[in-house]
Amino acid sequence: MSAQFLLFDTHPIQYRSPVFRELCSRISGTEILFFNPQFDGNKWWFHEVGKIPKQNWNLPLMEGYPSQVLNLGQLPLRERYRKLKETLSEVKPKAVVIFGYYLPEHWMIRMLATRLGIHTIFVGETFQSSHHRWRRPIQTRFRKLFFSGMDRFVSIGKKNFEYYRSLGISEDAIFPAHYCVDNNFFHASPTEASALRKEWREKNKIPAGAFVSLFVARLFERKRPGDALAIHERLTKLKDYRTVFVGNGPMEEALKEQAGKNKRIHFLGFQ
Repeated sequence: MSAQFLLFDTHPIQYRSPVFRELCSRISGTEILFFNPQFDGNKWWFHEVGKIPKQNWNLPLMEGYPSQVLNLGQLPLRERYRKLKETLSEVKPKAVVIFGYYLPEHWMIRMLATRLGIHTIFVGETFQSSHHRWRRPIQTRFRKLFFSGMDRFVSIGKKNFEYYRSLGISEDAIFPAHYCVDNNFFHASPTEASALRKEWREKNKIPAGAFVSLFVARLFERKRPGDALAIHERLTKLKDYRTVFVGNGPMEEALKEQAGKNKRIHFLGFQ
């Protein structure tokens, strides 16, 4: 294996795969290394807000860019460290990119890169949360220690940028970025789009001339899906008004119960 840049991520993720494909096409000598084929969300310390059922994304998560899965979860900590050390020593990349800081592997890469003189770039969405205030001093101390070994930071959003600055990280070391999508996936010619629109409405029994309000998100409290139902109730006087929910989550059954047998409210689940 030979690469100028190694990107370490926990596992293949649906919204990062298109980014990795584009990045590798633009920067030669870039390779993605995943700790494991999937993430174990049952860890005692892991809490997912608005948890949803396991999804089958039906997307090629590891196609179109050089990558490999290290399968570190099957190894004892000492063996994980040894494998990461061998990888970095063998490849000797110009820089490594680390997504996250919450796993032992993240800390191992940070320490190894420092010892081997490899530049490090951190990508995360960390900001100071108002929850669990008793944990703040502990979190802040550990984050400062972890971030002290980083050369550059990619900030996603204003809160993330301001959080890095609050820790004393130089503005020159922070590079703002944005969430992005695979434009090709969403692109369709006017003719294709019209045909897809017609097909979609027929499939879901929605008249061609009906006005549709579309809610696309995980169905949990912070996304406020109940607002879509409240809006629907206020617009029931419209001749043919439809509300469509795309997504699932812990509020799904309660929303369906609230909607009752209203045939103008459609729950399509995860798409």
